[in-house]
Amino acid sequence: MGEPTDAPPSAPRRNALNLAADPFPTKFAVAKVDDDIACQRMIDRAFATSAAVKTLMGAMERAGCAVNRAFFSCEHCEQDCQGGYDRDRGVILCQQHMQNSASLIESTMVHELIHAFDDCRAHVEWTDLKHHACTEIRAANLSSDCAFSHELMRGNFNMRAQQQKCVRRRAELSVAMNPSSKGSRDVKEAVSSVWLQCYKDKAPFDSVSTSAEPALPSSAPQV
Repeated sequence: MGEPTDAPPSAPRRNALNLAADPFPTKFAVAKVDDDIACQRMIDRAFATSAAVKTLMGAMERAGCAVNRAFFSCEHCEQDCQGGYDRDRGVILCQQHMQNSASLIESTMVHELIHAFDDCRAHVEWTDLKHHACTEIRAANLSSDCAFSHELMRGNFNMRAQQQKCVRRRAELSVAMNPSSKGSRDVKEAVSSVWLQCYKDKAPFDSVSTSAEPALPSSAPQV
């Protein structure tokens, strides 16, 4: 789903229940031409050169959900987010928040492709907070969302368990935007209940996890 801000989430708003984002981009305004051109070029670059993007797209093809360049689009998002995944529309990148950064575009593409991959292999039920929490944990953990340099720029520094703390915080921020959430207790319980199984699931980035069952809760339909 893109990357959330570290500010407390505002009231949940969402344009479709199958949209996963951080927070959820619910409206898309008219794009600025320069932002759109830069965004499209950086998508092309990541599409051609990113090993992580290629790994995820290959995994989706093997799982029966092949996608191509048209799966990625640039939009001018009214909410403060970097992107989102929609089951019908694909990966949406919020071009005005990309800062003309190729690395940020790539990181957001990887994050959203993890959601798409999880949706393909396990048919994520986005209204189920445990399902949502699991894919947010994986996306934050397996993309560069929680890279040390990114956390320093956010003003977050921990001598111990830096990665785990970042992943948990960002997963909770994202799940808090789900319309099914009834408050912070709901969110924390959802993230905690799936933490161990979802944090350790590295699919499709290692050979062991690639062939394993998805880490979504057992209520999720399996493919």
